[in-house]
Amino acid sequence: MSKTIDEYANEFYENYSNSDFQINQGASVLLIKDDEIYFALAKEKSWKYNNDKIPIIKFTGIGGTREKDEKIFKTLKRELKEEVNLNIENLNFPKITETTIVTNYSENSKIKFNGLYNPLYIVDYRLPLRDDIKINEKKKYSCLQLFVYIANVDENVSISPVEEDNITGIISANKENLVKYLNGNCQINSKEANIKWKKKYKNLEKIIINPKFTPKGIIDAGLDMQDLLDILKGEKYKYVK
Repeated sequence: MSKTIDEYANEFYENYSNSDFQINQGASVLLIKDDEIYFALAKEKSWKYNNDKIPIIKFTGIGGTREKDEKIFKTLKRELKEEVNLNIENLNFPKITETTIVTNYSENSKIKFNGLYNPLYIVDYRLPLRDDIKINEKKKYSCLQLFVYIANVDENVSISPVEEDNITGIISANKENLVKYLNGNCQINSKEANIKWKKKYKNLEKIIINPKFTPKGIIDAGLDMQDLLDILKGEKYKYVK
């Protein structure tokens, strides 16, 4: 029997609620416009620096953390507005009949969900607990469940970071650049890459970028840019309340 996305998310939460895993759930989206894919650059407090003092920055999908008992699609809708001031009505979602479950501890699998707006893949990673997260002595590990959607953005809509949000910029990649970016440790000229920075960071000249969970999911799901573009060529749905 197929499940709804929220039933699946709630089961995940219940499975780990009494374990030594800290539970992290969220939703993000691979936004594609004019055959380019858009990613968010991580908040400054997570940056690292190399010996030349060049910032090493993680890039990820546009989205964020699920609030308690929040529906997954509502998480996506809320985070889009908070991070890039984008209304979900400006997106076109392809028909996804099977969602890939991407893991770092077993083989990938597939699941069919009841519903119209289904994620392309779900990242299900088990990780060491970050040093900056202190829950209590029982929690030693982190389990991540991230619902990753894919959508076309309307042509007349721009994608820029909201000044008040934690993300520091928006970077886009064509087919060629995506390969380089996903390989990690990619040094780029900030201005040549046409990054849309928040005002505070607009004078940065060089950065090094590495993939975080949403783009890592692209790799682990065995997808490339052409796959993503082909998926978007199928039947599409506008969001309807």
